[in-house]
Amino acid sequence: MNSKKKILFFHHASHIGGASISGLNVLRALPADRYEIIVYCKSHGGKMADVFKKEGFNVIVAGKSPVSFLHYATDELFALSPRAILNYIRILLDKNKIKEHIDKVNPDIVIVNSMTLFWIGKIAKQAGKETICFFRETYVKGLLGLRTRIIKYYLGKYFDKISFISDYDLKQNKELKCIKKTIYNSLSPENYQVFDKDQEKQRLGLRNSDFNILYVGGLFKYKGAGIAIKALNELHRDDVKLVFVGCEWNGKKKELYACSNLKERIRYVLNLDYEKKCMDMIIKYNLSRKIKFYPMQAKMAAFYAACDALVFPSTEPHQGRPLFEAGMARIPVIVSDFPNIRENVNENSGFLFANKNTKGLAEIINRLVNNPSIARDKIEVNYVNTTNRHSPQVYKKKIVDLIDCRITL
Repeated sequence: MNSKKKILFFHHASHIGGASISGLNVLRALPADRYEIIVYCKSHGGKMADVFKKEGFNVIVAGKSPVSFLHYATDELFALSPRAILNYIRILLDKNKIKEHIDKVNPDIVIVNSMTLFWIGKIAKQAGKETICFFRETYVKGLLGLRTRIIKYYLGKYFDKISFISDYDLKQNKELKCIKKTIYNSLSPENYQVFDKDQEKQRLGLRNSDFNILYVGGLFKYKGAGIAIKALNELHRDDVKLVFVGCEWNGKKKELYACSNLKERIRYVLNLDYEKKCMDMIIKYNLSRKIKFYPMQAKMAAFYAACDALVFPSTEPHQGRPLFEAGMARIPVIVSDFPNIRENVNENSGFLFANKNTKGLAEIINRLVNNPSIARDKIEVNYVNTTNRHSPQVYKKKIVDLIDCRITL
């Protein structure tokens, strides 16, 4: 008789990123002799399903499913916009597929790796399953706050347990009548302490004489790509380089034929293509010699080892895994100031600047290049905070405790 608990784990992202790595860490924390894990993974446009397979998990490769509800801090839509309405329709069409797989797998527990999949909770509960949500996003109010209230209603009514990655997010949901826990993301210190800085700089094609600033996140507005590029231009220094991870670019202007779909072409013609704007800015200010591009990486530790600081200039409240990765790697952090960010980084552990203030960001970088010692105490505070909060041993215990705790309030 199989005594293992069967878990059906719904993952919403096809690309390798913060949420994907965090989801992978959840599954790694669960002992194989106690849990049978089936991963239902979106595969359209990315390779995360293959990563789960390589880890030895049974994976349902699901194409464009599951569909995320596009209403959170880094992807806010006007409620009645064509894109929002299409999103609602896609979720409605996806419901039968989700129900079919829950019925077919017949798990003991259904887990969603994002609050954007809150709608799956109702389907799982109707099937009589225990439900758990790993909440990884930050709420956005929108025009009237109706969609956020709907999300909270579903989370409170159809989920037995919710794990938050910060106390800030938990407090935003204190009214929910379910088991709520804060479980900080996991990091292994040894992964960040085995690299030689000079060797990694050489391997990545970086110069020792330069001050290399790491940016992680691709050419996305909410990640602040344009803010980092503008600040680099305002520095007027040849000894500062931007190490840009998450985008491959050949240095040429983006043309209309490079757009992959109709929506991208329309945005291009209307001059709303953010990627194009960033590329044009780099060309206009002759910054290509100051920026080195790298594709998205599954393992980032070597980049932290090679760089002298991390810049995280997000334009929206965002749960930033790079902040504590930099803490573990012992490099200074420069971050845009939001209330939720301060739980991870504040004036004692990093350098904060006002949202979208490129001049303020440039001034901090300039001070840091001229006098790196001003970061010494902040680096140590961030390192201690990171090792205390993100211990793999503590993380594993908390994950197993969450899965095993009884559903009684």
